[in-house]
Amino acid sequence: MVAGFRRIAFSGPRAMRDKLSQIGRKCRAEMAPARAPAHTLDLLDSPDPEVSCGIYLERRKAQKSRKNTGLRQGD
Repeated sequence: MVAGFRRIAFSGPRAMRDKLSQIGRKCRAEMAPARAPAHTLDLLDSPDPEVSCGIYLERRKAQKSRKNTGLRQGD
């Protein structure tokens, strides 16, 4: 946080999270959820972020198409 990070994710013990939150308030940083929300794309460890984005978007597009098809069949 001192290095300039403004959003921190921590999944350890509650007491430590509370302490980090206190430090964060002093540094104008906030605690993010420990786990990424569903349908989130994390590119941190991706060897090729552009390819990862393309795959992610195609999967999301396919999921939405299946939902829409199901709705149309029920009309």
